[in-house]
Amino acid sequence: MSITTFYLSFLLLGAAGNHLPGHTGNDFPAQQVFCSGHTATIEDFTTSFNNNKTLLSWSVSLNEKADHIEVERSVDGKSFSLAGLVLCSEKSATDHYRFYEPATKKKVYYRLRLVCNDHSVSYSDII
Repeated sequence: MSITTFYLSFLLLGAAGNHLPGHTGNDFPAQQVFCSGHTATIEDFTTSFNNNKTLLSWSVSLNEKADHIEVERSVDGKSFSLAGLVLCSEKSATDHYRFYEPATKKKVYYRLRLVCNDHSVSYSDII
């Protein structure tokens, strides 16, 4: 099980422990997405904070169908912009990924945009 970690800071906003209203933590159940006619899953999408950094972690099943993941951020939960790009490992099994950037005290929302080899696109829940 490998961890692919990228530190991509674009000197934009960080995060401050946000989660969806009514949710008691900062992790979400598996989310099914479709790549090349197969069901892939974004699993264990979580946030944490350490040493003034916001860390996003997740895993992707049917990883060989995924090309890359765009980490998107928003200050209002509606309009998102690119925070960073994570390339998928092309392993046939589930693989685990991380993205981190400097944290700030401002409220920031994140979502993942999964782009498959066939150019189909799916989004995670907002966290």
